[in-house]
Amino acid sequence: MVDIIGIDGQPLRVTAPSRVDQTAKLGQLHREIADHPTNGLTPAKLASVYRRAMEGDLVSQARLAMDMEEKDAHIFAEVSKRRIAVQSVKWHIEPPKDATPAEEEGTEVVRQIVDELDIDDLLHGMSDAVLHSYSCSEYHWRMVDGYNIPTQPEHRPPDWFTTDHHGNQHNRLLLRDNSGTGQALRPLNWIAHIQRSRSAYLARAGLVRVLGWPFLMRAMAARDLAEFLEIYGLPLRIGTYPTGASEQEKSTLLRAVVGIGHAAAGIMPEGMNIEFKDAAKAGAGGSPFMDMMNWAEASISKAVLGGTLTSTAEATGMGSGASDTHNEVRKEISTSDRRQHGQTLERQLLRPIAALNTVMRRAPRWVWDDEEPADMKAMSDSLPGLVDAGLRIPAAWAHERLNIPQAEAGEEILTRQPTAAPGLGLMSQRTVRLGIPAAATQTPGTASADAVQDQIKLAAAQADHVVEGWAEQIRAMANEAESLADLKARIEAAFPDLQPNGMADAMGDALAAAHLAGRYDILEGV
Repeated sequence: MVDIIGIDGQPLRVTAPSRVDQTAKLGQLHREIADHPTNGLTPAKLASVYRRAMEGDLVSQARLAMDMEEKDAHIFAEVSKRRIAVQSVKWHIEPPKDATPAEEEGTEVVRQIVDELDIDDLLHGMSDAVLHSYSCSEYHWRMVDGYNIPTQPEHRPPDWFTTDHHGNQHNRLLLRDNSGTGQALRPLNWIAHIQRSRSAYLARAGLVRVLGWPFLMRAMAARDLAEFLEIYGLPLRIGTYPTGASEQEKSTLLRAVVGIGHAAAGIMPEGMNIEFKDAAKAGAGGSPFMDMMNWAEASISKAVLGGTLTSTAEATGMGSGASDTHNEVRKEISTSDRRQHGQTLERQLLRPIAALNTVMRRAPRWVWDDEEPADMKAMSDSLPGLVDAGLRIPAAWAHERLNIPQAEAGEEILTRQPTAAPGLGLMSQRTVRLGIPAAATQTPGTASADAVQDQIKLAAAQADHVVEGWAEQIRAMANEAESLADLKARIEAAFPDLQPNGMADAMGDALAAAHLAGRYDILEGV
């Protein structure tokens, strides 16, 4: 039976899988309401959150990441692209390489069980690890018709977990409880996906450590820009009063000046004036704040997607080549994400299902169908010439490259049907089968002057194919012959075996085409 690999990567020996969720008895986690670390976030507070995470307390860092994704539309959009890139690619389950009949049969059992799960929902939850470096989904088992069937894995909030900082095992995830140390994740109850965005231990491997600083700088720049606009965005209002005005008159004027900014209306005694000055145009105005916000957004895009040109449509002056390069980097990141997701699913979902329900010696494989199909038009243009040049191209390879399934036995397939021009009857159908160019079957007024030459070239090409076959046989004799006399003897001996049927067919088709073309000219009065 295949080994079950635990969350820590070590083989497990489990006689009976759990039928109850591990978190069912941890009611405090379900009732817990997360706070918002981004409220009043400062550089010192952010550094403190990161420091506590390195000491094993992942709660504040996990809540910071959730807050950032919730409050920053740009971070949400970029991370969502990573999620969608994983979910949008089709997948399938394959047996191990050189599988035995038992492994083929076991793989089919695993495939049917997995098909009952909502894998899209599972992948969406697993992609949470892009920010946090880890994502945990919990499930338990039920018995159905003699098979151990996993329930739908449910994503658990990342702030439910911590690391084993007491045992100095910084990469070991624990479930928080009232003990202060945490519980080890129960075998066969969790899909704990670890995303390696950075080469570091668990608390430092997530993108939250990279995105925290640009998020903070962007938030501070947005706040400063709001203050700038509040002070300088409205025109300056100056009230003037005549000499000798009383204190009550001055107060009335001041209230009018203050109120007119928002109410756009006010009253004041006769003889007093309010002058509106242009809004301040000191230097670059708000552009320094926008520069900081744009820098922060570009940094976020680079960290999440590896570039900026797939996220913004700014006039950078760069050509499409730079954009294509950034898009290629993004594809490589998506491929890496899928590979890591697939490894986790093989180890923590397919292996347990296979071990508990089959006699397989090796686990099935999770395979992504992420290879882009070849350009069908380019392939259709190039393959005939390559085949004519003598390349032996397997049909299965062409089907795979074009992403076209091969027909099953007895399955109806598409075929090319000869099409006759209206009114030409059997003669036109014969010319189509013989390959006469379309121009040769048109009316005299529209017929091409090169139709005869086209037909001659077609007949020559058909004959060349036959002659090339003879030449191959003679070339092989020449390579094996020891002398010229030996070659002559070999050719004379092989002469009866050189099949003339192909040349006879080519000459027959050419004569028939010429005969039909002549009859057609007579009927048309040419």
